[in-house]
Amino acid sequence: GLPPGRILAIRKALTKVDEKKGGKREVGIGASLPDGTRLFSIYDGLDRKERILWEYKTSTRPERWNQYIVDQHLQLSFYALVYWLTFHAFFREIRLVFLELGKGNCTTYHTVRGPEDIGKTQERVEAAIDEIKRAGLWNLRLSRGERGQQKLV
Repeated sequence: GLPPGRILAIRKALTKVDEKKGGKREVGIGASLPDGTRLFSIYDGLDRKERILWEYKTSTRPERWNQYIVDQHLQLSFYALVYWLTFHAFFREIRLVFLELGKGNCTTYHTVRGPEDIGKTQERVEAAIDEIKRAGLWNLRLSRGERGQQKLV
């Protein structure tokens, strides 16, 4: 098992994260691109009224996250795209809560995504879909059960 000091650090960090929980937990949102392609994301925490997204990350490495990485993180940009496609609104704030398991530290980073970020993210998503289709792999994204029922071209 883990040494007692490590267990205490993890318990301390989890208590800090628990205090920062906001909005509804584990919210699934689906959206469609203009061509009809369906996108889906699951938010760790979402407050629709305040338009705040919470994302929780853990690592034993303290250098894993910083403000620059959070501001550039594509997962958060994708979440903002799906939210915008669904609700035609932007997040007022995105909060990434980083739990460093080694020492039990908890840091919250604040960021946002605007129209330019969302437009670039949509372009990247559409380009990735086009690349997957050109490679003949689009139907391979299905589950094994669904794939067995599809004929590959």
